[in-house]
Amino acid sequence: MLLPRLSTLLYLAGLAAVPAVNAYEGDENVKSLPLRTHSLSSPYLDSDFQSRWFDFGGDTIIRADQYIRLTSDRPSQQGWIFSRVPLTTTNWEIEVEFQIQGNGNLHGDGFAMWLTKQRATQGPVFGSTDNFEGLGIFFDTYKNNRPGTSFPYVMAMMGDGQTSYDQAHDGKANELAGCS
Repeated sequence: MLLPRLSTLLYLAGLAAVPAVNAYEGDENVKSLPLRTHSLSSPYLDSDFQSRWFDFGGDTIIRADQYIRLTSDRPSQQGWIFSRVPLTTTNWEIEVEFQIQGNGNLHGDGFAMWLTKQRATQGPVFGSTDNFEGLGIFFDTYKNNRPGTSFPYVMAMMGDGQTSYDQAHDGKANELAGCS
């Protein structure tokens, strides 16, 4: 974004490419199966303080049985966690629970959830690369220049590998859908 990166204190309490409650409850033809390889749940680390299914880095802190903190409440921090395994299933849903906290009223530029062909590629768009190929879901916590829009703002962008994210206008030119 246009401001220097401020901090975001984010507790990622649960991310899963599976339903916790079957969205099609009552339909006996629809089954749900948790994908262990794409689920984050406590304890977040194995007994050797590693994660079998995820890579993490930057300023990320993982308390094995409590939380994942992507960044601390300090300026200019970036943290990330990426799945090591491609998502190959054809039908899935994601359920996520998170918390943003800090002592001040500025909580960084935001964060994103990425479902892309490239993995673990750092860059200027919420910590990942621009011109990505796939789906980016952006949780924008800082208003740069988007009149008439309340922040924080959540939006989706489908990247074609060639189109740049519209940083100057908080993604307005790229938005598939969004809400405050």
